[in-house]
Amino acid sequence: MPDMAAAPLVARLGGLSGYLTGSNVGGNAIFMPAIALLPESSRWLLAALQNSAAGHAALGSLSIVMLVLGLARTRPEEEGQLVRFGFSLACLNTGLVAMAGLVLFAIQH
Repeated sequence: MPDMAAAPLVARLGGLSGYLTGSNVGGNAIFMPAIALLPESSRWLLAALQNSAAGHAALGSLSIVMLVLGLARTRPEEEGQLVRFGFSLACLNTGLVAMAGLVLFAIQH
């Protein structure tokens, strides 16, 4: 797989893992071993993309949203809005990380 195709895929997997675990550490534990098997020339940038996407997606994750909901004592109708906002924030951040990765790979090569 060419680096330009791997960058968005790694960002998406990183975003997914960070969102599901609520932590970039948990997200890294899931997918970082697979990145270690990729070609050495692009490994450092793909690892950075994975870490960044997982960390940014974790900020909008369900566990963080539930923490905010518990602290803010919101109404039930607000809960759905906040969950949708958190998910859209995670998707937006993952897309931005993927685009940044494509730009960095284009500059590198």
